[in-house]
Amino acid sequence: LMDSFSTDTTEYDIDLYSDNETWAYIYDYTNESSGEYVFNETQDICTIPGLNTTNGPVPVGCSVTCISEGNKTLPSGSKCINMTVEEAYAMKHYGTKECQIGSCNSGYCENCGEVTCCERLPIMTMSIPCQTNAEKAHAA
Repeated sequence: LMDSFSTDTTEYDIDLYSDNETWAYIYDYTNESSGEYVFNETQDICTIPGLNTTNGPVPVGCSVTCISEGNKTLPSGSKCINMTVEEAYAMKHYGTKECQIGSCNSGYCENCGEVTCCERLPIMTMSIPCQTNAEKAHAA
């Protein structure tokens, strides 16, 4: 079976180092596909514990931990789970329970009366949800 394959590969050889067009394509593709992971010196890295819900991941409480700026809070009006971080971490991996959905108000998660099913995944760290300009204006 191996005898049927040609060993002559010269027609397929590509010298990437001499092809500026290929380098430009790779550079552009890399920048487009990984733009959300590009950091600069002025950006801080912040995380918040979250639980998975039927509406996707939702932050537990309203506290945010950042490397440079330390502890901060989510903007008022942000959706949150009305539960302590300790309660969330105490849940078993892939364990579920009924959770109260709330809204952040001056750093505290106030119950909105909405209940959903929450699941604790082994990795609870989530990124901070992005707000649109309209949401930022509404929260202010």
